[in-house]
Amino acid sequence: MNLYRDPSLLLGHVITSLLLGAICGALYWDVTSDIAGFQNRIGLFFFLLAFYGISSLSSLDSFSAERHLLTRERSNGFYKASAYYVSKLLFDLLPLRVLPPVLCGSTLYYMVGLNLRAGAFGKFLWVLIGFNIMSAQIWLLVGVLFGQKKGLASLTGTLILMYCMIFCGVLLNQGKYLFTML
Repeated sequence: MNLYRDPSLLLGHVITSLLLGAICGALYWDVTSDIAGFQNRIGLFFFLLAFYGISSLSSLDSFSAERHLLTRERSNGFYKASAYYVSKLLFDLLPLRVLPPVLCGSTLYYMVGLNLRAGAFGKFLWVLIGFNIMSAQIWLLVGVLFGQKKGLASLTGTLILMYCMIFCGVLLNQGKYLFTML
């Protein structure tokens, strides 16, 4: 019902994903197959994952806003927790966490000239979708743990995302780590 009442969230995710796909596709148009092209592809992948990690912030307060309603309706016997979970899965996960990466990835994949072998496009979409779902679940967990403390929840979720991004392996060349200098 929340997605039906406020379609601007879905529309925002869809439009930004299509625009991001078109802009990144034009920016990274037909990247070369040398070292510079490899670094450009890594930059594109990092940017896409950072974008979907941050855009999943929309799931931060989704459960805290529905918690009181869920508790009241479950105690009155209107539905079970499993019905809530399935509806959350179908109407949050599919339209907000699966559709936008599919649209973005489909828009930019062939423009950039990524791997054209069979199955590579599916793996690319699988990673984008999986990361988007994982990010949304982390934000949702942080939102559940911190409840109404939205500022602290936002800070904690951002720190978790930054921690994941800094240790993903693309921001620092091998051999420059503190541990190798010791």
